[in-house]
Amino acid sequence: MDELEQAKQRYTDLLPSMTAIQKREFRADLAKFSHNCVNILDEISKEEVVCRQRRHITVRYNELVTYYVNAVDILEKYVMFAHLSGG
Repeated sequence: MDELEQAKQRYTDLLPSMTAIQKREFRADLAKFSHNCVNILDEISKEEVVCRQRRHITVRYNELVTYYVNAVDILEKYVMFAHLSGG
């Protein structure tokens, strides 16, 4: 499984624990981070089309994948913080 697929799976695994958080302010912040991850995935999807047209992986695609993996890492940390803070 490549890096992008692992990050997608980690994001999917985070969703139930995000909805279990009770505090409204934590949920609002996590929703923003979650939307950021979804937006990055949309950009990756668009860039995949460009990669297929050019028949090679572009630098932008690699940058977007790295950015997505980092965004999921940050989201995991914030979810853990929210749970530890009594969220």
